[in-house]
Amino acid sequence: MIAGVGAPSTRGTVARARAAEGAGADGVVAVTPFYYPLDADGAVEHYRRVAGAVDCPTYVYHIPSKTGNELSLSTLDRIADLDGIAGVKDSSKDVPWLGQAVEAHPELSFLVGSDSLLYPGLAVGCSGLVSAVANAFPELVVDLHEAYADGDQARARELQSRVYDVRSAIKRGPYMAGVKEALSLRDVGFDPGPLRAPLRRMDDEDRDALERDLTDLGLL
Repeated sequence: MIAGVGAPSTRGTVARARAAEGAGADGVVAVTPFYYPLDADGAVEHYRRVAGAVDCPTYVYHIPSKTGNELSLSTLDRIADLDGIAGVKDSSKDVPWLGQAVEAHPELSFLVGSDSLLYPGLAVGCSGLVSAVANAFPELVVDLHEAYADGDQARARELQSRVYDVRSAIKRGPYMAGVKEALSLRDVGFDPGPLRAPLRRMDDEDRDALERDLTDLGLL
């Protein structure tokens, strides 16, 4: 269990990291601080303090489209040298950045964090996948990973294409609503509940369209 502990401030991130470790998390993943612009020295110091505050492994979460703060490859080099840094979850969708980062740091575990790049991420050396689609259809992403691990490239590419279709379906409507609706439509035995405001669930029209798409894909 790797707990997400990111906050806009270093102090807040450190507090969350310590709380997660105290609750039994096996590791923590900290998104780059957001809202405020962050320079290289600030990013390195942030991760130095977070990783130094806990004994469990610390992972960097890189998603510049949402945080507004991109880590350069040279900045990542400095962060990788810090004690306690175990890996990177990369959701930048920047394949050249990811490929160069993996090549430069074989000592780190890289996790590709976009459903659009599950197969390409494995192909450039990522050891795992963090997938929105997997919240609702974990078997699809597990099958992709196992096909790649077994050397069945054709099957892995085929499953990536299927993930594209599911991703397109669940991206309909309000942000992140599709995952909740897909879980509800699967009748997984529990109520997935609402999204935290101001995010919201789909309206009836979008939900009906999602149900049709997932049925056509043979997933319901």
